[in-house]
Amino acid sequence: MEGKNMAPKLKVMSQPHDSLRKGLPTAVADLTFPKHPVEEMQRNRQEKIQEAKTKALTAQYGIAAAMRYNADTHLLSRFHRMPGIPSSFTGLEVLSGNDTTLNVEDWLGDQDMSAQYFADFHCTMERKLKM
Repeated sequence: MEGKNMAPKLKVMSQPHDSLRKGLPTAVADLTFPKHPVEEMQRNRQEKIQEAKTKALTAQYGIAAAMRYNADTHLLSRFHRMPGIPSSFTGLEVLSGNDTTLNVEDWLGDQDMSAQYFADFHCTMERKLKM
C-alpha cells in the first residue's frame, strides 16, 4: 500500500515570496540554461591568472615563495568591512598588480556601489547571513 503513494509532491510555500528582495517569481528563473563559453572564460580568468603566477613563482624562486603568495592572497581576500560598506580589497589589488591597471569600473563606476548599499543595515545583515 505504501508503494502506491509514491507520486511526485507539489512544492508548498512555507513562507510568502519576498518580491522586494528576490524579485518577481518567474518560471524562466527556475530553468537552468547552459553557460556561454565566454562567460565561463571570464569567470575563471582570475583563477587561471593566479595559478599561472603560482607556477611562475615556483619555477623562479621555489615552492616557499609560491606558498607565501598563496597565503598572502588568502589572508588579504578575507578582510571585509561592516555590512552596508563596500570592501575595496586594496591589499589584494596591490598583491595581484591590479592597482596599476585601469578597468571599466574605474571610469563608469562600480555596479556594487548602486542602491543596494544604501539599504537598511538590518536588511543587509539578514541578506548576508541568509536569514
